[in-house]
Amino acid sequence: MSQPVPLPDELLFADADKLRGKIVLITGAGGGIGKHSALVLAQHGAKLVIGDVNAETAKVTSEKIVKNGGTAISLHCDVTSWTDQVALFELAIQTYGQAPQVVVPNAGIGESFHLGSTREEDGKPVKPNLATIDINLTGAIYTAQLALYHWKKNKTSDVALIFIGSMLSLSSLPLGILYSASKHGILGLTQGLHQRFGDQIRFSVIAPWFVETNILGTDMKKYFPGMTLVPIDRVAGAIIAAATDSDPETNGSIYTLPDDGPVVRISKDGLTEGGYKYMNEWMARPRH
Repeated sequence: MSQPVPLPDELLFADADKLRGKIVLITGAGGGIGKHSALVLAQHGAKLVIGDVNAETAKVTSEKIVKNGGTAISLHCDVTSWTDQVALFELAIQTYGQAPQVVVPNAGIGESFHLGSTREEDGKPVKPNLATIDINLTGAIYTAQLALYHWKKNKTSDVALIFIGSMLSLSSLPLGILYSASKHGILGLTQGLHQRFGDQIRFSVIAPWFVETNILGTDMKKYFPGMTLVPIDRVAGAIIAAATDSDPETNGSIYTLPDDGPVVRISKDGLTEGGYKYMNEWMARPRH
């Protein structure tokens, strides 16, 4: 049975030099995990393609990368718009001469609607706002399809599709039902893609617990007073490790960040054999 593997920070960046000269596309990179990861990947020589629904924050990210000596372009991109996503990939090709080799569907939001609501409009139950599903899951599916389309069309090798999931890909929260559903969907999407295309493409899920970003709403902070937050540098490191590790045995893995400790990689076999069990054992480990 495959055991979960803790990865110290130095291992996360062990193969970071492989990013030099590679084109990396990140959605939702105007802030939070996406922005920070874009800045870190650029430091290791990657050429960035920044998409965000807020064109100004996307521009700020790309300009900061360029100011720091890196290479980046940006474009407004609402990930729920197929047309916007097509345009983002086309910008990458027009600018850099080929499609991105590493794609990170990162755009996401928190809970857009609380199931069980008794709200009414004109005496009728209010239709659920499913923006959480539309952005977190449907948007990621659009991004994945475009990456696959360009890679298969051009027979591109040495490519990686790194999804941003959550610890809620493996569990759930009563205040984040739609969010949990969207992140479970990300894990299922990744596993299905790996089964279909894993001999040609690298797939992984990055699954952090709460990171200090704008997605962490007041409700969640009240629900978990004094909670430990995942260092955002470690999330960026997990993305780099997932994208650059050439070992086929780690393809399809989920890189979990359950607390402020090290990244814990669970292999595809480990997920099949009991990812929930592994994480329960990990969280119950002795601490000093």
